[in-house]
Amino acid sequence: MNSNARDDIFLIPHGENYVLFAPIENKAFLINVAAAVEILSSLNEKTPSDIEQLLQDDGIELVGSKAESFEPDQSQAYKPTSVTLFPTSDCNLACVYCFASAGDKNKDKLDIKIAKPAIDTALANALETGKDARVSFHGGGEPFFNFNLVKASVEYAKKRAKEIGVNVIFTTATNGILNNEMRRWIVENIDAVALSFDGPGEAQNINRPTTSGRSTFPIVDATIRYFEEHSQQYSIRVTTTSHNVAQLDELTDYIVSNTSLRSVQIEPVANQGRAKDNLDCAIDPELFTDEFIKARKYARSRALRLHYSGAALASRRQFFCGAHYDNFFITPQGKVSTCIEASNEGDVGSEIYHIGSVGETGSVINEEKLKFLRSRTVSKLPGCNDCFAKFHCAGDCSYKQYSAHGDFYATGDDPRCQINRAVLLDEIVQQIPV
Repeated sequence: MNSNARDDIFLIPHGENYVLFAPIENKAFLINVAAAVEILSSLNEKTPSDIEQLLQDDGIELVGSKAESFEPDQSQAYKPTSVTLFPTSDCNLACVYCFASAGDKNKDKLDIKIAKPAIDTALANALETGKDARVSFHGGGEPFFNFNLVKASVEYAKKRAKEIGVNVIFTTATNGILNNEMRRWIVENIDAVALSFDGPGEAQNINRPTTSGRSTFPIVDATIRYFEEHSQQYSIRVTTTSHNVAQLDELTDYIVSNTSLRSVQIEPVANQGRAKDNLDCAIDPELFTDEFIKARKYARSRALRLHYSGAALASRRQFFCGAHYDNFFITPQGKVSTCIEASNEGDVGSEIYHIGSVGETGSVINEEKLKFLRSRTVSKLPGCNDCFAKFHCAGDCSYKQYSAHGDFYATGDDPRCQINRAVLLDEIVQQIPV
């Protein structure tokens, strides 16, 4: 039986039954085979009002809300109020899967002469639109490996924001290999931190050693404890490999026992960068799915939410991320990128995701490149037409697809597609009363 009945309602096999799922109406219910056959045979003849009545009578409301409209405004001018600076391509870690192979190819550092006009652009757009401005730090390397640039950028942004009357929010990513001076500065200056951490003990040490091969868990653990003691807002992102995928329950125990966090992001390792050379860290998509679903159930029992980017049931979207809309990321070489993973000049995908450059006098944007990026909506991806998860994964990460297949519009047969569907279906089923 074809699981796709029409583009707004799906019949999904589940054991001996089927799930009738309407992503736009945000409803689902469980039916037997006989009912599925009857619905499938007549569904294409039913009017939208027939479908709505069917769902009202029998559908279970899922998390989130009905999607009135989630079509992006393609004509909206590119006026980013947020700028993400990539302070350096270098790093103090040698993570076995690093997408950027940080420090292997180059050790470029962003110059404050480039950072300042980029910050000015975000502040000016925030003033014009009446929004808060945001200055963030991320990239292929560790931002605090160029601490001076981070400090100078924050100082400059605060000064300019005060002068023009704009509120500015500061965020950063970090690997957590910080000394007390850095930790103290973060608490005093940064509003939110995204911390990469792969779990307690050897889970962290194997995946994320220092460049000299030393263990990193004790240092990151100290960073977490410092953040907790000083009420620093932060989140944790975990990358799972063959080394730690079976240890997600231990991760949950650590988070619940040592932090105030109530959610953690879990992602499977991608076949990019250093992971292509370290094949022993690769993970089978079915294994990740099984371990994630089991771990998510255990985490719920401990009041912790584990979430994965490719299966966001609570949201419907046309783009996977801001790479296709208004991201404004500045590489160490002064290029404007819309994608964190295209973090250096010459990277795979830089010919697509690098849409301009920043100089001492401001930024120059290639509008045709921007238009091309905005063209990749899930409704235009042939490989997604018959997929019930399409509005929740939004065609998934285009960079990962392009890096793996050399096709900007590739979807459908990627391992992450398998994960997205399985994880999303499990979340739907968990909300349907038995």
